[in-house]
Amino acid sequence: MASGAWRAIGSFSILAPSASLQPARQAKPFINDQETCSMSDVDFTQDSPFPAQQASFNSMRNVKARNRAGWLGLFADDAILQDPVGVSAFDPTGQGHKGKEAIGAFWDNVIAPNGGEIRIRESYPAGDECANLLRITRILPNGKSFEVNFIGVYRVDEAGKILSLKAYWQFDKAMADFAAAMAE
Repeated sequence: MASGAWRAIGSFSILAPSASLQPARQAKPFINDQETCSMSDVDFTQDSPFPAQQASFNSMRNVKARNRAGWLGLFADDAILQDPVGVSAFDPTGQGHKGKEAIGAFWDNVIAPNGGEIRIRESYPAGDECANLLRITRILPNGKSFEVNFIGVYRVDEAGKILSLKAYWQFDKAMADFAAAMAE
């Protein structure tokens, strides 16, 4: 193994490149440091040196604070929001919500009337993008818990404004899970 050596990280072993092949600075995902494989929440109240990750954290902060103006201010004028990506009741054409007016309407119609706890379970910044593994949990009127897991991908411009926000989740499956939880 001339180019690397095995080393243990938690309960995993990986082939790590030799020191001569290590980049000068490695970007690490902003996750709570643990030596286990368990999911850990990302503290989005902290700042990130990565612009796209910082935009994602600011987005979560504003959603949690129910701050429509602050959340909308994170987007570039020509931004596009796809939540979820593809055709859904939220986006019948599947083309996304383009521009601040349409994104503001999405807030009014989807985010504002829905509560719940949002968690960033893991976050991975890379270049001008950041992918977050997220979970929204709501307590339903019948007392049951309802969760939707999804991946949110943020892309920012050179000023750190969100150009694109794509949320990957299955609308039909989530609605079926919601109906099942309400029937229990």
